[in-house]
Amino acid sequence: MLDFGREGQEVSVPGPRRRARPWVTVDVVVVARIHGRLSVLLVNRRNPPFEGCWAIPGGFVEPDEPLEAAARRELREETGYDASDINELGWVHPNPAIQSNRCYTYLARGLTEVGDPEPDPHESFELVRVPLGRIPELIDNREITHALVVTAFKLLDGYKPEP
Repeated sequence: MLDFGREGQEVSVPGPRRRARPWVTVDVVVVARIHGRLSVLLVNRRNPPFEGCWAIPGGFVEPDEPLEAAARRELREETGYDASDINELGWVHPNPAIQSNRCYTYLARGLTEVGDPEPDPHESFELVRVPLGRIPELIDNREITHALVVTAFKLLDGYKPEP
């Protein structure tokens, strides 16, 4: 069993390509009620090699940045929205065989438009609204192939808000 150490701590990964990976990522499942229907905001990445890769807003957590703050920042940067309600759905190890990071998934609801998206200089994407009920079809048809996004929707499917 690998010891991942404390969150954010630099950890060496055993194997022929030993290296340290002290990063944490967040993904945000953005659920919005639009015209009475639940929808999600998806990002169509346009940067090689990820062109055409449907994803949800997400990215790296800055050093000493609280996870929820990072989720809110990524939401604002990639969608132009803020959320009145944001909840952690869970976390996964994206690929523990070669990476020591965790990816946390958040659910954002109660959206308010606060400006235009402000992607990083190296990012290019299209933002689209998709009915939440279409997500399983998009996964089954391999239109959504990003493993962490598929996992995020699995976490959303099992989400039970506290009473």
